[in-house]
Amino acid sequence: FMFENIKLIAFDLYGTILDIKTDWECNLTYIIYSQFLADGYNIKIDPDKFRETFLNISADERKKYFSTNIEVNYGNIFRKTFDKFEVKINTEDFNEIVYKYRVASRQYISIFKDASDVLKNLRKNNYILKLITNAQKLFSDREISMFNLKNYFDEIIISSVVGVKKPGKDIFYLALKDTNIKPEECADDKNNEY
Repeated sequence: FMFENIKLIAFDLYGTILDIKTDWECNLTYIIYSQFLADGYNIKIDPDKFRETFLNISADERKKYFSTNIEVNYGNIFRKTFDKFEVKINTEDFNEIVYKYRVASRQYISIFKDASDVLKNLRKNNYILKLITNAQKLFSDREISMFNLKNYFDEIIISSVVGVKKPGKDIFYLALKDTNIKPEECADDKNNEY
């Protein structure tokens, strides 16, 4: 498939390439996560209290940025949550501890049936492919690796890293930076205009 005058195609990660369902409200998520913290790091936090604290901090952070194109950074939310319980986590363990929350909350993850074939075909036809996703690097890096997606893309732009999110245009303009590509030479999986 060829797109006339299109040089760059941007894809979203979740809901386009990866099918995922997580449940951040479910009590079982916090029971599993609290058990992981206790077993792996000797961190003992009541699951119900952790759930309440985490969800409240998360809601407050999301409210702060609700009507903006600024992305919430869940790494900061986890830090604030652990601070409330006076738990200090060293830098080396932090990413693993946060990712285990994702694992505890994840009900399923899979790659959509034709995603790999579509990406391979576009690559073969010399399109520049960029992954532009509203996501948390703490989670998405491992999920990108889990399905060997990195090699399909010329660049991966994650909102929690760059600090801006879709549908704002700033994140799309980052995909054009350092290229000679004009906005009208771009397409994405949602038909957004650049």
